[in-house]
Amino acid sequence: MVTRAPGVGFDHAMPLDRQAKWQEHRDFIIDLGAKGLVRLAGPLLGSSEILIVLAADDEEQADNYLSADPWTTLDVLRTTRIAEWDIRHGEIK
Repeated sequence: MVTRAPGVGFDHAMPLDRQAKWQEHRDFIIDLGAKGLVRLAGPLLGSSEILIVLAADDEEQADNYLSADPWTTLDVLRTTRIAEWDIRHGEIK
């Protein structure tokens, strides 16, 4: 799982879907989802953080996947944490 937070390129006066290169970011995440890499993604309510459940072998691979996100290159979002998640109940297909 990956948590991301606003970077210096984030415009706090605008909602997520009005940030610079929103459509490109959205298409990028949808493409990773179609490839089976992004399993879940979205903002954490009551927080400025974003949670992404990402299928990756390790932290480096997860970081590499997200480095191509247009919001990474613009510093709209930056990764704050990458952690392995030991699911004890349920499953993500």
